[in-house]
Amino acid sequence: MAIVAGLCCLAATYSFAFGLVGWPAILMNAVLMRWRRAPLLIVGAFAAFAVVSYALPFTVVVDSNPTLPRNDMGKVLRQEVRAQVIANQ
Repeated sequence: MAIVAGLCCLAATYSFAFGLVGWPAILMNAVLMRWRRAPLLIVGAFAAFAVVSYALPFTVVVDSNPTLPRNDMGKVLRQEVRAQVIANQ
């Protein structure tokens, strides 16, 4: 049963990451239903493999266009203050 649960969540993880919410649900069910150590370790191994292998290909893309506004609030506030000072002169 643990292998079936692990494989189902593994398949769901690679289906638009919907399975990522399934891992905590299955692990909490395993703890609350007092699964033995072996099935818990099997599902835990599937979960670790799925989450790590799903997250590894993601890379952070740096925006190199300096004309686009940033989400950094400090920069946004400085730009607004600078624009107001220039507009008032």
